[in-house]
Amino acid sequence: MQATWTAFRNGGGSGEASLKRLPLRWSPTQGIAWKTELPGYGQSSPVVWNGKVFVTAVQGPMRERCLVHSCELKSGKLLWSRSFASSLLHEMSYYVSRAAPTPVVDSKAIYAFFESGELVGLDHAGKPLWSRSLVKEYGTLTNEFGIGQSLAQNADTIFVLVDDPGVAYLLAVDKKTGKNRWKVAREPRKSWTSPVVTKQGEKEILIVSANGFVEGFDTKDGALLWSVDRITGNIMPSVSVDGDLVFVGATPAQARLARPGSRTAAESNCCIKLTTKDGKPGAEVLWEGKKATCDFASPLSYRGLVYYVTAAGIVFCVDAKTGNALYSERIDSPCWASPLAIGEHVYFFGKNGITTVIKAGPVFEKVVSNALWDTQNPPKTKEPFATTPNNPANAGAARASSPDSLDPILYGYAALEGQLVIRLGSHLFCLRV
Repeated sequence: MQATWTAFRNGGGSGEASLKRLPLRWSPTQGIAWKTELPGYGQSSPVVWNGKVFVTAVQGPMRERCLVHSCELKSGKLLWSRSFASSLLHEMSYYVSRAAPTPVVDSKAIYAFFESGELVGLDHAGKPLWSRSLVKEYGTLTNEFGIGQSLAQNADTIFVLVDDPGVAYLLAVDKKTGKNRWKVAREPRKSWTSPVVTKQGEKEILIVSANGFVEGFDTKDGALLWSVDRITGNIMPSVSVDGDLVFVGATPAQARLARPGSRTAAESNCCIKLTTKDGKPGAEVLWEGKKATCDFASPLSYRGLVYYVTAAGIVFCVDAKTGNALYSERIDSPCWASPLAIGEHVYFFGKNGITTVIKAGPVFEKVVSNALWDTQNPPKTKEPFATTPNNPANAGAARASSPDSLDPILYGYAALEGQLVIRLGSHLFCLRV
């Protein structure tokens, strides 16, 4: 029985769950084992280790506190909360990240990163092991929408990607001490994608897809092993890795950020093949995309097919070997979270709490559509939010008056044998078979 979900998309980067079964049908009155309201607000996905659910949040009108919570998986009971002062204050707004980076967990500790620059390690009982402020060490972050890069990990290291117009770097941090193993400076840029740890031959690498490039780094020393350029729109979706194939997600949003001579956003939803020549790792574009795009959600590679879903809820399915389009269909809700595959099914978790489950395969077939909450009595957050641009850095918040951007919003999930833990801004839901 799988009792862990260790990172964003479980760290594998594929979106495929190695499970035998998940809840297939539920409603606001059936299939929900428990619901828990938590202090603060967060957009990160939950992570799970042997009976404990860990989740991050921020709290206060200016996001003054960074929070790490632990809940009992069996009952949803809050076991402990730890609070850290934020190094970078900013109004709580629907258009600025709020505890967006997903933490990672292993057998010894949970490691959390916040958009204010806080990077912390805690044991499973909530005892702080170490903490750092990357803003104080390396400079303030200036992206008006905040940052959202989730952590990646291997056995002894966590990897932190910071892509910001002010400062940008890739960091490897020792889990035990919280100290740097290495740091690589990057060209400043806007990007919210998350790195993925995988194997290329016998070498462990870190793949970073971010605003113009997809790059492979050696996890031991941060050396750049290969780079694919001319990518447009890879600013939010992360890559999906399936063996020696890397599927890039790209969005047409903010296409103005594209560099001259780049592929279109559709072409940038491409497949990169990992290669080895004369003993050296490399990469080459196997095929370019045609029409399929995605927005927030990362692509899903499963059983020889690749699924992309837009924020509006359009699902594209293409052949993994050729990129040839098989279908494009609209599901029952807008979709921000990355899709999940298990057995014969693919799950699309709609931002409005409606999850569409389709049959895995080259022909679109909807199996069921499940609502998580009653629209007449939705779960609400108690956190204060700014909905007007009270300062220049928060100008985007004016758009948050649109119902499309307001609570409740389904942000992420953890999948366990027979269970789904689903995260809203201030709530956790647990679904059970």
